[in-house]
Amino acid sequence: MSILYVEDDVFTRQTIAGRLRRRGFDVVEATSGEEALASAAHNPDVTAALLDVDLPGINGLETYRRLRALRPGMPAVVCSASLPLGTREPFRELGVPDHCLLAKPCLFSDLLAALESVTGDFQTA
Repeated sequence: MSILYVEDDVFTRQTIAGRLRRRGFDVVEATSGEEALASAAHNPDVTAALLDVDLPGINGLETYRRLRALRPGMPAVVCSASLPLGTREPFRELGVPDHCLLAKPCLFSDLLAALESVTGDFQTA
């Protein structure tokens, strides 16, 4: 099982992906919605998404809509500075629970707990 991590900020993406890998997660990285969709289409092991909202091209919400069309029921954790600005409800309508809607900057422990709740694969290093 892999987590598709979609984040355009290289420092944030590399830091979080590295920390997740050290805790046993398999992480597929993408820098845009388009790249995420291509990765999901070609990687059958991707079963959950970790998304930013503000992405170049297709935003995180539309990316998640399209991911769910490819993989019905795919769970997601959203971690974005844009969440306080009112973008939570559309994600809720797609089935993302409140505890998986995290505003940046978020605690890494909160991110891990959210991922554990959607993947069941939380592992401690």
